[in-house]
Amino acid sequence: MKLKGIDVSEHQGIINWDKIKGQIDFAIIRVGYGDNMTSQDDSQFKRNIQECARLGIPVGVYIYSYAVTIDHAKSEAEHVLRNIKGYKLDYPVYLDLEDDGTTGTLDNSVIASIAKTFCDIIEAAGYHVGIYANTYWFNNKLTSDIFNRYDKWVAEYNSNCNYRGNYGIWQFTDSGTFDGINGQVDTNYCYVDYQSIIKKSSLNGSEKNLKVYRNVVVYAKGSDADECIAKILSWKLEDCIVVNHEEYVKGMGKSVYSVGALTGVEANVYIRGKNREETLKLAEERVGLR
Repeated sequence: MKLKGIDVSEHQGIINWDKIKGQIDFAIIRVGYGDNMTSQDDSQFKRNIQECARLGIPVGVYIYSYAVTIDHAKSEAEHVLRNIKGYKLDYPVYLDLEDDGTTGTLDNSVIASIAKTFCDIIEAAGYHVGIYANTYWFNNKLTSDIFNRYDKWVAEYNSNCNYRGNYGIWQFTDSGTFDGINGQVDTNYCYVDYQSIIKKSSLNGSEKNLKVYRNVVVYAKGSDADECIAKILSWKLEDCIVVNHEEYVKGMGKSVYSVGALTGVEANVYIRGKNREETLKLAEERVGLR
């Protein structure tokens, strides 16, 4: 098999995914870079992954690493997990190892320990993990046997990939052009059926073991008022659960109700007024109390 895909970040700006859909088989989206700080989240990550989910475009994610210690590796893993919570991934979570000024200055054994720490945390959370690097890094820096455990995404801008090890994805150019993206973009070929592998293993947010309710009402964690409104809304909804946005997992409800100023959750119905009083009124009207 040979599937064509792109990897994107905020550097591609606002992507027209409706146009892109018919041109690719998959997308790998940057979560961000470095330590677990919101200031280092990719500014387009949420929009990109939500657009792919809306359009049914298979996705994976990556984080650009600057790690030079084990603690940095742990923080980068937490950075990824914080952002991908609630999303279903069809492709692996990749650790992007290429920064010559930070990770690249370390001994190969230290780089291996950093990568293993990151990958162990991601795997323990139930995700398929992989390593991204260029051919030079794989041949000269990522030399530990530990790297044979993980799927490899190899960057080599050439007419052929000359890396002699096993790999699942080859990034063959950084100058691809697509209708829907302004400027050039990294473009890849994938040779592994990750979707089937991940689904069969129930990884990456698979819904296989997820209890599905008829209705889910979601509110922003920390808002007592919105929680009360959510509970009122749930009174007349059959087979319903009320959860905050951190507890919510995409796919846990056939119908999703979003209460208040909550953002980042795709819903079938939004109960959102100009203020809390108006939001309460809308909820009460919905259940017949007004």
